[in-house]
Amino acid sequence: AGTTRVTIALERADDAISLRVRDYGVGLAPGAACLGGDPGERIGLRGMRERLTLLGGTFSIGNQAGGGAQVHARVPIG
Repeated sequence: AGTTRVTIALERADDAISLRVRDYGVGLAPGAACLGGDPGERIGLRGMRERLTLLGGTFSIGNQAGGGAQVHARVPIG
């Protein structure tokens, strides 16, 4: 990411747990946030999305205004 700064936020609401991880680096290259790609690429991102989907949660990744990238995972509490 080209940075040494990252923010991690873990929150619990009444119905879900939310995790946001943001870096303040160069951001993702266009198209890099997609979860496709060649075999062996972005396995970690695909694995995270798959696990969250199995738990009924959501997963998103993208660039932030002002630079950097953010990953957001939300899991319902049941």
